[in-house]
Amino acid sequence: NIASMCDLAKANGVRPLICSVLPAHRYPWSPEMRPDIHIPALNEMLKKLAADKDITYVDFFAAMVDSNPKNENGLARKLARDGVHPTNEGYEIMESVLLDNLKDEMAAHAAAHAGKEIKLASYNIRNCNGMDKTRSYIRVGEVIHSFGADAVALQEVDLGTGRNEGDDITAILAEITGKVPTFAKAVDMDGGWYGVAMLTSELPSHTKYVPLPGREEQRVLLMAELSDYIFCCTHLSLVKEDRLASVDIIGKEVAAFAKGTGKPVFISGDWNDMPDSEVIAKIEENFEILTDKSVFTFPADVPDRTIDFIARWKGSPKGKLDKVAGTSVPAVPTASDHRPVTVTVK
Repeated sequence: NIASMCDLAKANGVRPLICSVLPAHRYPWSPEMRPDIHIPALNEMLKKLAADKDITYVDFFAAMVDSNPKNENGLARKLARDGVHPTNEGYEIMESVLLDNLKDEMAAHAAAHAGKEIKLASYNIRNCNGMDKTRSYIRVGEVIHSFGADAVALQEVDLGTGRNEGDDITAILAEITGKVPTFAKAVDMDGGWYGVAMLTSELPSHTKYVPLPGREEQRVLLMAELSDYIFCCTHLSLVKEDRLASVDIIGKEVAAFAKGTGKPVFISGDWNDMPDSEVIAKIEENFEILTDKSVFTFPADVPDRTIDFIARWKGSPKGKLDKVAGTSVPAVPTASDHRPVTVTVK
């Protein structure tokens, strides 16, 4: 069970710690039991499991075991009045041991991620309907796979609609690309849902979606917390007033979602406005656009405007994924009516 819990934690982007069982010489309520023998044996198993899975082992036992041979493998008397349950002094020792291990863990994590690069992408896939009027999941999946991105934001995505034969497009693209799918509904559509989605290299530890205004159709903001950053996706309204109202909501929601995480935040999507617009200027009050605003993204066959972007929240911590190592607008003229955008940060 412990091994399974560790595997599940890692799969969800959580790095677990394995703690030893505390010393105990005897249980007053069950004197026939021999914790002085069984606990050390169990701790050896836990220690080996931690080593095998590259997980930090927190050794409370060694820090709290009594040196008195008459209380062999038991808690020191001052640390537990009944020999089992720690006193305040016992808990203070446990706190100290745990904090020391957490400091080491955080230092190791920082060293492992120093200089790390991630690649992000955004792509309005128009439900995989191409400029040639052909719907092809495989074609769009291969385009996405070619990015080599860690996280891809998708717009105009159906789930279970009649117009797409009930297909879960995000799940299909995830299978093609080997990514983890996350979908957020904007509106009910033809017996199913229509909205935005993400494909990520890991399972998000936390997600949230927030309705945004759109008088022609409801819009949505999707936010996902990953190991080293927060990734957001939205597709803004065709109506200017709704886009402006959405910017205010996005700023507040991103700040609330990121609070206490210490992680940088990136937002991406089809924002239905151009770089010199009032809407983009308002977005840039709180976000720094990372993609090249001078390279056109729409329409895909002969692009004449830039309406797809990836940006970094200005409230993100300095020194964490704050340097642009490269951007691109891949020349994909047929798979959708938009061209994708990518950025690599380090």
